[in-house]
Amino acid sequence: MQQALAEGCRVLSSNGIGTVVFAHKSTSGWEAMFQAMIDAGWIITGSWAIDTEMGTRMNAMGTAALASSVHIVCRPRTPHSAPHTSHFVGDWRDVLQELPQRIHEWMPRLAATEYRYSGGLTPN
Repeated sequence: MQQALAEGCRVLSSNGIGTVVFAHKSTSGWEAMFQAMIDAGWIITGSWAIDTEMGTRMNAMGTAALASSVHIVCRPRTPHSAPHTSHFVGDWRDVLQELPQRIHEWMPRLAATEYRYSGGLTPN
């Protein structure tokens, strides 16, 4: 996977945007994908979970099959990248330290979204 991601990074212009669509049930699968992306020279700039799978398909019925895949948006990491991202790869300890405050900030928006899509309101 890293070789394929590295080739994509190599052929994309330095100001280009790449998207990787990925789904996996295990934490180790996600860790492997993100490590391959970082090692291949990408900066991950965004992600969106999108419901891409039909729950009624034959192999999903009665199983814990995935319903969503994540679209990971990334850019090549180059010497011309933004100064704060060009050579810096985050540290999990920094994420853990910042996560409680971020979750606190996200909760009202997430609760409103859940309410809207659970029948409380119709989506815009």
